[in-house]
Amino acid sequence: MSKFSNLQRLNVSEKTSWCDLPELGADARLELKPASEANKPYFNALLKQSAKRARAVARGAAITADVLSKNRDEDRVLYSEYVVKGWEGIVDAQNKLVPFSNEDCVEFLKALPDWLFDRIRNHASAPENYVEFGDVQAEGSELAGN
Repeated sequence: MSKFSNLQRLNVSEKTSWCDLPELGADARLELKPASEANKPYFNALLKQSAKRARAVARGAAITADVLSKNRDEDRVLYSEYVVKGWEGIVDAQNKLVPFSNEDCVEFLKALPDWLFDRIRNHASAPENYVEFGDVQAEGSELAGN
């Protein structure tokens, strides 16, 4: 066992985190995998997508609000495939619970206002949302002064 095996708890690659969406209902939330390098399938798809954008910028395309909007829309599709793993409390226009599916997820993410989808993106990209800090065991020397 490694001297620093305790740090393995900070590896977020197999973890999920719940992102609450109270604006959609008291119980509305999404279960997310990290939107980072820790999520290899997502990150590979993102790199492929980014390479296309980089070529466009190299050809002189300006970064505009439209380009950023298109990037967000592309992320909605990537998130439905690689980041959102489930949900609870998500309802349709008739206020009926919708069971999670990738097909419904992409439709749901496309229907969200940009600011709410951006909150989901921010949550998914923050590794600290996937780490349980309460699970850290303090050493005896750390507790001695308490």
